[in-house]
Amino acid sequence: MPVINFSYEYFNKVLGEEIPRKKLIELLPMIGSDIEHYDDENVKVEFFPNRPDYYSVDGIARTIRGFLGIETGIPDYKTSKSGYSMTVDPELEHIRPFTSCCIVEGISLDEDGLKDIMDFQEDLHWVLGRDRKKVAIGIHNVDVLTPPFNYIAADPKQNSFVALETTEEQNLDDILFNHKKGKKYSHLIEKFDKYPLIKDSKGNVLSMPPIINGELTKLTENSVNVLIDVTGTDERAVNFALNIIATSFAEAGGKIKTIDMVYKDRTVETPDLSSKIMNVNIKTAEKLLGVDLDVNAVVQMLERVRLGAKVLDSETVTCEVPAYRIDILHEVDIIENIAIGHCIKK
Repeated sequence: MPVINFSYEYFNKVLGEEIPRKKLIELLPMIGSDIEHYDDENVKVEFFPNRPDYYSVDGIARTIRGFLGIETGIPDYKTSKSGYSMTVDPELEHIRPFTSCCIVEGISLDEDGLKDIMDFQEDLHWVLGRDRKKVAIGIHNVDVLTPPFNYIAADPKQNSFVALETTEEQNLDDILFNHKKGKKYSHLIEKFDKYPLIKDSKGNVLSMPPIINGELTKLTENSVNVLIDVTGTDERAVNFALNIIATSFAEAGGKIKTIDMVYKDRTVETPDLSSKIMNVNIKTAEKLLGVDLDVNAVVQMLERVRLGAKVLDSETVTCEVPAYRIDILHEVDIIENIAIGHCIKK
């Protein structure tokens, strides 16, 4: 399971106010973490794979704000259109057919924030991506690029770029079989005659998914605006990954802008941050939890765990599930969150 390591100082900066170390240590297990180690400066926690939104400090802070009553209810993430598009080559259908992308503007990175992003990306690769087979993620400095963008099936001998952490331009085969990331992940695409490649309108290479990004778009502490690309073999997982990353950036003050994914037979605007609506029956919750529940109190409990909630009738609460919560699939998942909210209240 992924292990997240962060300093109290950085967490308090992300949270937006200072929380005593003792209080944080008390709250972290309530969001499903196993505390592996903590000292006077840092804490190391492990999370189950069903909550990849906790793999960034921003995601953890989002929930802790609800526990503390700083911000409750479903987060409201506004999006606007970037006017950009990503055209998807039909030849990718049998290689790596799906992609979802967006722009996030106005981010602010320091050394800790940059490390958190890189760790977050790799944890998502492992959990959602099945070690990049199912989902791979690229995060780029968009200010060095010229839209629109193209996701193509590229001839490995006729296309080249400078891969991340290198200084010389190499063709795709050289990168696949000589670069350390290429050697590690070559098995994912080496059987194909062409490899996935993302370019801008001037031919600049952003990424060779699922292998390596380009050095040109490398993030630094000076990066302000980013493009997130997620590619993969499972469209649902690709979309979930983008939602999780984009909303994490939004928690840090970034402004999300959508991009049109242009396929041969359809155009899809991503990310789609629409919430999911589910109902929970209070009597069912009482039976499973073994406690008496008041319908209005249940609303407050769910809002404390950052879900939307309102009373539908005397026995039913309507719950609004944010787009980054991939773990909520059934009424019993809502009831589990009521239990958490009930404990917080007490």
